[in-house]
Formats: sequence, structure tokens, C-alpha cells
Amino acid sequence: PSSPLTWEILSRLAGASTSSSAEARPFYVQRAGPGGEEPRVDEDEQFFFADPLGSASAASLSVCSRDTASERLLRMLEKYGNRNDGGRVSLAELCAWLGMETSDVLEVGDWLCNNSAGCAGGRAVVKLFNTAHQQYEFAFKENLQASILNVLNSSNYCSFEDEQARSSPTEKVAQEFNISAEDAKVLIAGIDIEHGSHACNSRLETRVISTLRRVTSPVLLESIFGASVTNDELVATVRNLCERGELPGTLSNTNGSVYTPILYTRRQRTIVDTFFQANGYITFAKCATIGLSRSQIESFVKESFPRAVLMTGSIIDTERVCRPIANIVETAILNNSCCNVKACLPDESFEAVVDVEMLMTEILPVAMAESNLKSFRAGYQIINTSVAMFFSEAMVKDCQSMLNPLIEEHSKLRAKHCIENDLEMKTDGNLVPLVKVANAIGSKYPDLALLDAERDIVVNGRCWEAEEGQFDGVLIEFCRRKLLSDEFKRKCNRAVKAEVSLLKSVRHGLSVSSRTGGAAHR
Repeated sequence: PSSPLTWEILSRLAGASTSSSAEARPFYVQRAGPGGEEPRVDEDEQFFFADPLGSASAASLSVCSRDTASERLLRMLEKYGNRNDGGRVSLAELCAWLGMETSDVLEVGDWLCNNSAGCAGGRAVVKLFNTAHQQYEFAFKENLQASILNVLNSSNYCSFEDEQARSSPTEKVAQEFNISAEDAKVLIAGIDIEHGSHACNSRLETRVISTLRRVTSPVLLESIFGASVTNDELVATVRNLCERGELPGTLSNTNGSVYTPILYTRRQRTIVDTFFQANGYITFAKCATIGLSRSQIESFVKESFPRAVLMTGSIIDTERVCRPIANIVETAILNNSCCNVKACLPDESFEAVVDVEMLMTEILPVAMAESNLKSFRAGYQIINTSVAMFFSEAMVKDCQSMLNPLIEEHSKLRAKHCIENDLEMKTDGNLVPLVKVANAIGSKYPDLALLDAERDIVVNGRCWEAEEGQFDGVLIEFCRRKLLSDEFKRKCNRAVKAEVSLLKSVRHGLSVSSRTGGAAHR
């Protein structure tokens, strides 16, 4: 040219072009081809950039090719690739660090999104719109998807409560990353978990992969593909793709052909592991609420917690569950008292009586101190659907010794009643009333009586004979099971018989004395 093209002139031209209407291209592409042709965007395009540490003056401006500008942008994405948000870099940050105009960065970024496979080592670049900050951002797709996968598998997202009231994975990702639901859906669908390298061999495989990779929960194949393909062919294709690793999931045929994505299975496992680790147990009923079968929960827990024990309706960590029970049982033995084992058991995990019996007879002795083991086995237990009680051997013997004064008191009243009413002595009424026995024991062991009071169980009116299938409370049940013995019955009968004989002899002596006195007066 007749006059040299200085940096100052270039700078002014760049400022004029970028401040013009939105329709106009940046200065670097406003170049006419031979014969006045329209400008072309190709690898020869040039970009202006300024030293980010200096000022955007004519002296600091430089020119670079599209490829150079792309490399600079990729280096920025590499630099921030470890961010928790998936390595997302905002357009404003890129402009500041690259020293380029906003329109130029967008131009380069859009080109990378469409052509990154050839210039970024095969690593795809994506452009997102941040709905919170209302700005565009760029990131490596694999970094962003890794962060998304971490969110979907995180424990904060995987509890029974969250699972039952949770939003869809697409909504979850959109909220967590402040992106649109459409962007979230595309990113989730593109997550390749354990993805193999086999190429698709048919259009059906391509269709199946494209469809099922977007699935985030178990689906019935027939409901998705309908009658467009035979069921046998569809099932065979899905099974083959799963075995090859092309589909990250499993196929089951329990109730039709159901495909379950591995993301869903991993979320289930995280829920189970998190709950079990926090509580020391998990029930099959609870797991059923998130679609887990008994065999699946057994597999999950056994792999993560090999010492767990399988019960009828649950799986428990014996150390976590038995330690508090062993403590209260050992305290009861030390204090010659009783304890409510049920209070230490998770109600939902021990609904079956057989589970509580198994715990008390087989599992708990292992967790107890050797010095208390003999006393534990000598104690007495009441286990049913309502209670699980342990009574120390010393308490049982103490309660049995309390019967003697009660028998003596009752026999006197019973004998007097028979003599005064001239009744034949029968054994039916000779037993000390159950209410008297229960009240006496409840007075000495108030905690035992309190258990029944809390459940609004009244002692009065109860008799020794229990109605079939009826539970009248811990106190009454203990008396019936442990105090109503043949020896107790014999003692009651002997005591009443002895008192009746005594009263008769006394009455007979008074009668003889009265007749003798009358004769003397005559």
C-alpha cells in the first residue's frame, strides 16, 4: 500500500468494526476476496488481541490467526478444568484474559464447539448459557459431564426422602449448574459410563443407543419402541449392547423387558449404603420404595458391609444394633432388675418376632461381656409383637419370694369366707388373685408398671387365665409366665386348707367350751 498500515490504524478500525451494528462482522473478516467477493471465514482469519496485563492501546495490540486464538482459548479451559463447576469459564473471563473483543471470543468459541475434535485432541468444547449470571460460558464437555455425574451420584442427592420427592435428573442438573433444562438434558444424555469402543452394526443399534442413553430410570422397552420392532429382536439388541459396554445399564425380564441405566443403579446403591452406614440397618420394605428387590439389597449391603446379618425383614450391622442392647441388659443384671430391649431396636427393622428372638438368642450373646454371659442365659425373656423384655435371674427369684406373704394373707381371707358362709372348700378360689400379685411387684419395680401405664394397660380385672391371642401388658404377662407354677398352686391350696382346719378347730373348741360352761351352771 502507498501508506503503511500502522497498529494505530488497525486499532481504530477494530474499534469501529466492533462498535458497529450487530449485523456487521468483526474487522478481521471484513476482507473482500478477488473480484469483490463476499468475505470468507476460514483458517486464514486473523484476530486482534491485547496484552491482558497491559492496556488495549495501539502499542499493545497483536494479530493472531484463528488457530492461534483457538489454542489460547483451549489453554484457558485447561487451566480452569479442575473447577467444581465442571471447568466452566465465562465469556467475560475469557475476554479479559485473552485480551480479545467479546464478539471475537464468541466467534472462536463457536468454531471450537463445532470443530474441537480436530484441534483439541478430540476433546469436545461446549457453550452454555448461565441462567444465574446471564452470560455465556465455555468448558470441556468431559469435565462438565464428570461434575454432573458426581452430582447425580452424590449422597446429598441420595436419601430415601429425596428419592421419593426428588426432581428429575435433568431438573437437578439444571438447578445445580444454573443452565437450561435443554442443555442439561443433552449433557446427561451424552454421559458415557463404561462405554466401549465397538461400532454400531445396524440402524437399530444406533436407534437403541440414542434412545436409551437418555433414560435415567428403569423403562419397559415395549413402552418406548412400541411395535416398530419385534420384541425378540429388540431384547437381543439391547442385551448385546449391554454386554459389549455400549449401553451403560442392565436388562431384566421379571415383568417384561426392563432396561435399567447404571446411573439409576448407582443412585440406589448410594441411598442404601448411606442409610445403612448412618443407622446400622435397612429394611426390605424401605428399599422397595425405591424399586430395590430383596436380592439387590442383599448384594449391595453384603458388598459394602460384609459383616452385616440378614434377618427376615431387614439387614443389620450387629455391632451397631447389639452394643446398646448389651449395655442395658448388663445394667439390668447388675441392678437385679429388668430392661425394655424393644426401646433400643429400630421398630421397622424388627417387626417379625422371629428376628427379635434370633437377635436375643444367637447374636446378642456374642456382643456381651464374658462375665455377664452366664447371668444373661439364666435370665428370662418375654418377646412378642408388642414387647421384648429381659428379666434378670435375681429379679425373677425376688418376685417369686414375694409370693409367700401374699399366699398367707390370701389364705386367711379365703378360709374365713368359706367358714362364715358355710361353703365347701374348692380349689378354684384358693389362688392369690393376679391383681394382688401384679400390684405388689409393680410397687417394688415401678419401671415395669410404668411400661404398661404408658400403653394404657389396666391391671385391675385381669385373671390368671389369659384369653387366646390377648396380651394384657408386660407385668401381667410376667406374672402368668413366671409365677403361675404348680408349686405356687400347691402352696395356695395347702395354705387355705390349713387355715380352714385351724378355724374349724377353733370354732369346735369354742363350742365345747360353751357346752361345758352351761352344764356347770346347771
